[in-house]
Order: sequence, then structure tokens, then C-alpha cells
Amino acid sequence: MDTQFLQNFLDVVEYGSIAEVARKQCITPAAVNLRIKKIEEELGFKLLVRSGHTVKPTPEGAQVVTQAARVLQEMRNLKAASQGPIVFGHVAIGAYDSAMTSFIPSLMVRLIDRHPNLEVTLVKGYSMHLYSKVFDGQVDAAVILRPQFQLPKNLEWRHVRDEPLVVLAPPSNQEKDPNQLLRSNPLICYDRSLWGGQLAANYFRDHNINPKIRIEAASIELIASLVSKGLGVSLVPDCESDLLKYPALQKISLESSKYLRSVGLLWNRHSTRSALLEEIYKLAILPEVVPS
Repeated sequence: MDTQFLQNFLDVVEYGSIAEVARKQCITPAAVNLRIKKIEEELGFKLLVRSGHTVKPTPEGAQVVTQAARVLQEMRNLKAASQGPIVFGHVAIGAYDSAMTSFIPSLMVRLIDRHPNLEVTLVKGYSMHLYSKVFDGQVDAAVILRPQFQLPKNLEWRHVRDEPLVVLAPPSNQEKDPNQLLRSNPLICYDRSLWGGQLAANYFRDHNINPKIRIEAASIELIASLVSKGLGVSLVPDCESDLLKYPALQKISLESSKYLRSVGLLWNRHSTRSALLEEIYKLAILPEVVPS
């Protein structure tokens, strides 16, 4: 199967128009149609159907989209691998919200310094969604929290750092007992559907704390902002970048050190770029350099 024909199919799905793809490729719409028909003949089913003035994938075609994108990415990676010790090509790296601002910039500086010819795509998402993207081959690696289940044998997760839970309190707060703070103030709750939010929920359960939830949110930066305005207190992982934006915010440590979320790098050890992904992990665990 011609990979250029496969790319044309993906482009048609993206733009919803054979004519638009033909214009961008400087070929005729008939030529694009012919290429897609050749793929359909090889696969044995139709990929596209007209819907008004646009073209959409058939149910079978929609299933092919993800697989086709993965095949094309692997072909790019194979070509890059043939270039020798200088790393070319493309790598997609995911990270959850706070890691994207606290962790990824330093990693990118190290990676691009080592491999200036590498093209990197950064993808932001929740840990559970990024896990699925690595599993499906949509991203090469992702900075995520430790999965709460047994990983399949082809996936590798390695620890990078730990983020302990801390209580956030507004600047005017005088109470220093973290449990008393959580019992006596409205809670700005870290989203309980997220792995980090589930860790906070475990702490409440273990210490018989039944907080009065005022607001629930998935962004630690937003939670920090709400707490700084005196709307309540919160229990969140200590991800430095989001919290440092609010220097007046009080950050109170818990007495127990066991409540922390483990952050690591997830990748497919069978990837054609496994050597590069291993190197990215080694760059990720290097100590942070603080400017003098």
C-alpha cells in the first residue's frame, strides 16, 4: 500500500473535501479519488461517503484513521532511524496540565540541545487519557501519574519524581493544623475523577474528614487562584509551577509523608524509537539546574 495514498486519505478526512486536498497537493480531484479507490480495493471496503458538500469516513473508514496515522508515523520513524547517530524525525510527548508548565520546558531544553534536528509535538491531557494515547500509539511517550493498575507487558512506566499532598490556605489564615483547616473551612476540591483527586479523597477517608465542598475543579492553578481569593482551602499535590504564581498563598505540609503522587514517563518499549524514548527518560531525571 502506497503511504502517499494513505496520507491523502487522512487529509481528506481532516479537510472533509477531496477538492481541497487536490488543491494542496497540486493534483486533480480525480487523481485523489483514484488513490483512495486503490486503498479501498486493497482493503475490500469503502472508506469515504459523501454527506452534503463534504466527505466523511464510513464506519469502517473511521476505524482505519487511527491505524493509518500510526503506520505513517512508524514509517517516518524508520526513515529517521536510517539517518545514523544524528536523530531526525518526529516524536510526540504528552504531559498532564501542571507538568506541561513545571516539567516539560526543562526537558525540552535538554532534548533539543541534544537533538536539534528532532521535531517534537507536545500533547496536554489528563493522565488517564494520555495513557490511552500511548497505548494506542497516538503519542510516543507521556509524563503521567503512576497508573493504578497492572500495565501490559509492552508498556514501560518509570518513576521521575514525587509530589506530596499539601493544604492550600488563603493569606489571611492563622490556623496551622492541616486537618483542622480541612474540617473547618469550605473545600475547593481537586477533581475526584482524576488520579490525583482520588489521592486527596483517600486522605480525607483515612483521617475521618468530611469536608464541605464548595467548588470542584480539575486545574490546580485554578484551585490555587480560588484559594488565594479566600473562597476556601484545598488539598492538592505540590506541583511547584502552578503554586508559585501565588506567593501569598499559604502551603501547609501534612504530618504524614505517604500521601504523594508519583510522576513518571510512560512509553511503549516495542516502539521503533525505543532508544530515543529511553534517552528522554534519562534526560527527565536529571536534576534541575537553578540559574545563579
